[in-house]
Amino acid sequence: MDSLTLNHSQVGAGSANLYRLVVLRGLAIVLQLVTLAVAVLYLQLALPLFAITVVIAIYIVLTIYTWLHSRRVENVDSNEFFLHLLADITILTALLYFSGGAANPFIVLYLLPITVAIVLLPARHIWLLAATTAICYTFLLWQYVPVAHSHGGHNEFNVHIIGMWFSFVITAILISYFVVAMRSAMQQQQAALNEAREGAMRDEQLVTLGTLAASTAHELGTPLGTMALLLDELADKTVSTQEKSKTIDIMRGQVRRCRDALTTLSASAGGVRLAGGTIVRLDQYIEALCGECDANRPRKPVALTIKGSAEAPRMVIDRSLSQAIMNIIDNAQKVSERDVKVVAAWNAQTLDLSIQDDGPGVPETLQDSIGKAPITMASDGLGLGLFLAHSVIRRFGGKVSLQNRQVGGTLTLISLPLPSLRA
Repeated sequence: MDSLTLNHSQVGAGSANLYRLVVLRGLAIVLQLVTLAVAVLYLQLALPLFAITVVIAIYIVLTIYTWLHSRRVENVDSNEFFLHLLADITILTALLYFSGGAANPFIVLYLLPITVAIVLLPARHIWLLAATTAICYTFLLWQYVPVAHSHGGHNEFNVHIIGMWFSFVITAILISYFVVAMRSAMQQQQAALNEAREGAMRDEQLVTLGTLAASTAHELGTPLGTMALLLDELADKTVSTQEKSKTIDIMRGQVRRCRDALTTLSASAGGVRLAGGTIVRLDQYIEALCGECDANRPRKPVALTIKGSAEAPRMVIDRSLSQAIMNIIDNAQKVSERDVKVVAAWNAQTLDLSIQDDGPGVPETLQDSIGKAPITMASDGLGLGLFLAHSVIRRFGGKVSLQNRQVGGTLTLISLPLPSLRA
């Protein structure tokens, strides 16, 4: 029912529903005037014409106001629509009061506002309207203006039967009109929602691919920088042949890293589901990540400690998440003078990674900006990798925090929910 309420509808749907209510009121007013003319001129019923005319006039004014209001507003919430239906019930009660009360065959028109409420309003409003209608119906059983008939006996009964038939036909037509119109409107809204949902999925894929591309570009910076330094060493004529051979082997490894990163990016670009990944055991995954970081910076290896409280679960790992964690470790390697310490621990719900370096730490002026925007943290970097890493980890429901260690350096804590990654 909540998906049909006005307060959850698209902008503009509420005013369209209000306009349909105006149409229903216009039809009701025409039928009221026709019925009044037939009752007085043909059936010669003694009705309080002045009181009934005043009530119909008030209804006409209310309908005109509602029509003008529906043209000015773009949306109407459920509370306002409930008040309009309550006004319709009040007008109908007044008309029935002056024309025989519960004995009036048009008493069945009470079903119309309830039907509209069922289609449009939340449950609390439906029950309030139903209770209000029941109270009004009960009131009309005891309080009403009797109708004096010029015919008697059998003719009076026939008139009542014809009135019941006429009121049933009119009510059925009005309810069918409104429900069909609303069903068509809801189908159009659902089609628009489906199109918007598909567009959002496409946009999410583009954002994911853009993040992956930016992370890949940042990842390529490390091996390219390493190779630039190694080329300078190769250009040094004093370097021995053995050292040159070792340097060339390192460069080959860096070239493979660049090629693998570009291959992964191309595969992800052609993939149907960018959020998909490889199924691997958690401990093996962490060891492989640290191995890649060692390959990127062979002169600053990672000291890994694994402290799993249970058997390592099998995880579905996305490449963008791997790049995010590697970027954080790489930043630690970049600023650290010695080995970077990584401690991995997990339980049934969470994977916790702590990364320690002995670098200069995070300046106090930048602590509030870390992960919120690209910032300048070193002379050769803009902090883009750290910003992207924070964004990707948050997208997977995780958290990242950085704090300066008392002995110097930075402690980075990463917390990731395992249920969202479990295979």
